[in-house]
Amino acid sequence: MPIVLQSAVKILKPIKVMSYGPTYSGKTLSSLYLAVGAVMNIRKCTEAEAYKHIVLIDTEFGRGALYNKIGLYNYLKIDPPYFTEKLVTMLAELNTMEQVDVIIIDSITHFWVKEGGILDQKAMKDKLGGNSYTNWQDFTTKFNKMIDSILSSPKHIFVTARAKTDTALITGENGKATPKSYGLKPELRDNVEYDFDIVFNIDKISHNLIVDKGIPGLKPVYEMATPKTGQEIFDLFTADATLPTRSKVEIANSLRQIAKTNDMIPFVQLELRGRKLEDLNEDELKSIEAILLNNIKKMQVKN
Repeated sequence: MPIVLQSAVKILKPIKVMSYGPTYSGKTLSSLYLAVGAVMNIRKCTEAEAYKHIVLIDTEFGRGALYNKIGLYNYLKIDPPYFTEKLVTMLAELNTMEQVDVIIIDSITHFWVKEGGILDQKAMKDKLGGNSYTNWQDFTTKFNKMIDSILSSPKHIFVTARAKTDTALITGENGKATPKSYGLKPELRDNVEYDFDIVFNIDKISHNLIVDKGIPGLKPVYEMATPKTGQEIFDLFTADATLPTRSKVEIANSLRQIAKTNDMIPFVQLELRGRKLEDLNEDELKSIEAILLNNIKKMQVKN
């Protein structure tokens, strides 16, 4: 049978978002506000009403309930051991509930590295013997099933993940070197974050959302999340979004704001090498913007 080419048609699908960052970067609160914005657009409802259609699944020993003052969202808790089957079963039931629009999983890192997680189960099996490499087979299947249950869910899902950290010696103003920890990437199986539609790297200091993976129309960075941010992102995802063109003035203003928010004005001045932002062309401005965002990600200090 001959191949018949057809025009690509965008099919409406549930949004899947991952937010990762160091401890206290604001992953949970950001996810709640993004979820609220999504529900406000789905239900055409108020912010207070939107919380009723959100379920937060907490693996953080009750931390997920600390934000109940901002809205009456639904709350579920998973205690250790963090078997992936627990989450798969819970999602299967939530998928059938019409009143649930958005599920927040805070966080999926526990199913990878904590008690009963994939790495914990793998280590226990290795102790019993066998080939360490082939022992991965069963646990890879378990982890894949959990990720597939998230991606295939008819619900919009926002997950959080802790960031892997690296330690470096930083020389302070007094000339003494002290160790600092930096967030690098999600503490999960390598590259699993790219299964999601949108990936945010959340900066600990400014709580800005830096886009690691996105869709046409997303800005490279968003200031601290609000329900309005969630509405904007949800609209872009669900609509036939086209990539907006940013003028030189808009890019330059974005650079100024990002540099100011993150105390990196001297860094930008160094990159400019005596030039003014107005003197640069569009490509040069975007290049400095990309370098600036990359350095912000590297400077996620965990005190």
